[in-house]
Formats: sequence, structure tokens, C-alpha cells
Amino acid sequence: MPMNDARPADADLPESAARILGRHFFGATAGAAFVAALTLSVLPPDLRADSRLVLVGGLALLAGLSGVAARFSSRATFPTHAALGGVAVVAMLLVGLAAFVLNAGLRSPALGFCALIVFTVSAITGVRVAVLLGGVAVAEMAALAWAEAGGLIAGIDAPAPLPIALFVQWLLVLFGAAAGSLISRVLNQYLRAVDERGHRFRELLRIAADWYW
Repeated sequence: MPMNDARPADADLPESAARILGRHFFGATAGAAFVAALTLSVLPPDLRADSRLVLVGGLALLAGLSGVAARFSSRATFPTHAALGGVAVVAMLLVGLAAFVLNAGLRSPALGFCALIVFTVSAITGVRVAVLLGGVAVAEMAALAWAEAGGLIAGIDAPAPLPIALFVQWLLVLFGAAAGSLISRVLNQYLRAVDERGHRFRELLRIAADWYW
């Protein structure tokens, strides 16, 4: 008596790694944005009220969006990759806005988060999203360099000239995208190998059951 299993072959597989990692990314982003909003609500004291309102409001919005995404990311129909890309773009734009409003320019320490965001999201989603996020980060940094060169923002005094600072920031983004894409490829290969081993095990179990009956 053969065992007929009407369920799909991957019915017993665990939740996808992208969905699990995405949920943690949304949660971490929500927490970081909330803490940053609280910090900017009181610091720095000389920040204009309208600029403070824009930054705090943007960070609160990012925290809310990330929290909602974390809440619904466990659903099978949730568009994890699209949500990750959207949250990452909003986060990087807020980082650039902070560098502009705070007059830090291209040498703002907050810009380091752009490379970190590109790396993390690329490791979860893959090459295509890495290219998209890298392009957004590169364009944002070029805009900050243009604004600083044109005197729209003062920037931070540093011995390194502006073109060198721009090159270093671009290099960090490039490394983040490349490393994230590499990790994504390795992770996908590992998960495919695990899936194939599980499928072979289920086939052997089915054959053994058929032979027994």
C-alpha cells in the first residue's frame, strides 16, 4: 500500500531565511530609528525647530513603517524583498537628510550607516537589490558633495579634500554591496543544498515505506 502524500515537497521545510532575517532587520531598524528620534528631540540644542521636527518626524515614520513590516513579515504573502528595499531607501535618505540639516556634509559619521544598510539588505535579497541600493547611496553622496562644494552646507573641517572623502564613501558602499551579494549567494547555495538533501531523504523514506507495505 503506497503512501500518497498530497502536500508539496517543501511543506515541511522551515520558514525561508530571507523572511526570518528580514523580520529581524525590520525590528532592529524600528528600534534604532526610535532611539535616534528620541536623541534628536533633545540634541543638539542649537538645531532649528523646523529642522528638528523634520528629522524627528522622519525617524518616527521610519520606526513605524519598520514596526508594521516586522509585524506582518511572517505572512507568506508579505513582499519581503520589496519591503526591505523600501525601508532601506527611506533609512538612507534620512541619513542624507541628517547630514544636510546638521551641516555635517559628506563627512558626517551617520553616512557610515549607508554602507551598513546596503550590506545587510544585499545579504538578504541578492544582487539586484544591492545594485539599486548602491545606486541610491552613491547618488545621495554625490548630492551632498555638490551641496558642500557649492556652499549650501558648511561641512566638517578635515584634512582630506572633498573628492577624497567622496571616493572613500563610494568605496564603502561598493564594498558593502559586493560583500552582501557574496553572502547572499553563499546562503542561497547552502539552502538549496539543504533542500535537496531533505528532498532525497523524503524520497528514500517513501520508497522504504512502499517496500515495507
